[in-house]
Amino acid sequence: MQAHVMELPRVIQIGYGVIKEIGRFLSRFPSRRILVVSGANVWAMNGGMVREALKEEGFEYTLLHVNSPTKDEVERDEKAAKKWASAGGEP
Repeated sequence: MQAHVMELPRVIQIGYGVIKEIGRFLSRFPSRRILVVSGANVWAMNGGMVREALKEEGFEYTLLHVNSPTKDEVERDEKAAKKWASAGGEP
């Protein structure tokens, strides 16, 4: 499957191998600090590729692990993300 870029109004890239392109994809945005939100299993499988792709493009990132798909977890993670953003992207 070939990679595609869509704007819906957010910019989304889908397709085979896009994880390796995440650093280049994010380079279109001005910030060099990002918050990565991931579950433990997905991060265990793909975190190495994400780390490398972000490093290659000069990104600093903070990882926010999502523990379970519950309303309480979403609210906790939303608060953590807002705190991270209000601190200027500091962990």
